[in-house]
Amino acid sequence: MILYNATSAEFINDVISSKLTKKIENSFEMRWGYKPNQSEVYSWENSLPKIRDILQLAQITDAHIVIEYEVPYCQHRIDCMIFGKDIDQNENILIVELKQWSDVTSKEETKQTTISQNSDEANLVETYVGGSIRDVPHPSEQIKNYENYLKCFVSEFHNEKPIQLTSIAYCHNYKRINDSGLFAHIYKDLISKYPVFCRDDVSELIDLFKNKFSGGKGLEVYQRFVASTVQPSKKTT
Repeated sequence: MILYNATSAEFINDVISSKLTKKIENSFEMRWGYKPNQSEVYSWENSLPKIRDILQLAQITDAHIVIEYEVPYCQHRIDCMIFGKDIDQNENILIVELKQWSDVTSKEETKQTTISQNSDEANLVETYVGGSIRDVPHPSEQIKNYENYLKCFVSEFHNEKPIQLTSIAYCHNYKRINDSGLFAHIYKDLISKYPVFCRDDVSELIDLFKNKFSGGKGLEVYQRFVASTVQPSKKTT
């Protein structure tokens, strides 16, 4: 299930013309038969323009954008997926998890003690969501799980030469503080594989988008992805 898909040029125009959120809301209601809750609508309104900004600054006009992709065999939805080719015509998909968080506490900071990276709490953070302070997965842990699900169940990633899949989190309201919050030492290994970008990392995101999508042809890559069958890989059976 996908709530929205369009070329990057169409996506940019839908944001600028204030049509994007309504299109997503309409798709949501058609899919489930009821309206999305207001907090989800606010998240689309506040976060998706940040993707528009990066696309425009990177001058990416021929990528393909998917919003709210339902992960196979899972009730979770990926916020944003971007499809396209790099300058050498290598095919790329970028998963982007969007967070509005501005204040996060690591579990080590909460407990004021060292936590083993092998413990159940090693990939959790504490932040304000759903009306209260809660323990939730670190964004890097979240995108790691999304990526693993896709690689397990989408046949494209079982090919000898699959589309290159990269996953990032973009916490566009969060100020990076080394060795604290999202960037506490306990998350170092996780972040090295599944990077987190913050409000001051726009230049780095522009470089990433240029590197992945300057070759355009996003629709071609998207069509290859959606043509894939969804089934467990041999490794999971």
